[in-house]
Amino acid sequence: MHKKITLTILLLMFSWLSKLFSQSTPPPKSLWEQELEKRDPAKPVNFGYKCVWIAVKTEDTDSLLNALEVTHVQKANWVEGMLRNFSTGIFVLPPIDGWILALGSDLPVPQAPVLEQARIFLDRLSARFGEAQLFGNHRGTGSAFWMKSVQGKTERLYSIGDGVTIIEGKPTAIEQQWALLDTNSEDAADEAYWDRSVYPDVEHVLEVAQAWSINPMQLETHENVGAFGYLGHLKWR
Repeated sequence: MHKKITLTILLLMFSWLSKLFSQSTPPPKSLWEQELEKRDPAKPVNFGYKCVWIAVKTEDTDSLLNALEVTHVQKANWVEGMLRNFSTGIFVLPPIDGWILALGSDLPVPQAPVLEQARIFLDRLSARFGEAQLFGNHRGTGSAFWMKSVQGKTERLYSIGDGVTIIEGKPTAIEQQWALLDTNSEDAADEAYWDRSVYPDVEHVLEVAQAWSINPMQLETHENVGAFGYLGHLKWR
């Protein structure tokens, strides 16, 4: 009887200590996080890999925050914003050359099952500000996309994920240099079509972003950029 009680007590203590240890010991930081923390927090930080972002034709941050219906708004420098937004929420950057970029996991992706939400989201922004763009990529799912809306109407969308494409509108000048894969094409039944077609990746997404507005992997080359942006959450999420 005493042995059973002792064993029970030991198990409870072990469980309690395990929880205490796991709560008090944060997970190890990635090399990217460690390098980011060494940077000047007031200077721009490049991004573009394995993420989703928007570019909106405005320099009015308050109006954009209002249009996005951002909740729990917090002012944050570049390092704070980049470190915290990848897990949840959105980070609205300071204006850059007539545009405001925002990135984060709260943004919609123009793929099933939220394609229509992404369209409504972007069209509303362009109806208010004239033009809005949506970009993203993720190597794990083979996902890459770019989307442009002007004056409240989607003009161009190319999205591919898990080998399935969603295409709307005519290819823009930058896209015309590539034979982009279209899985809905009649030619897709021919293996040779897949061999000669381009399955876009992050580099293609960044090239489109540069042609349409701003390449986020070149932010560090821009001068006179604000030191602070805003963290928060999108209401629609």
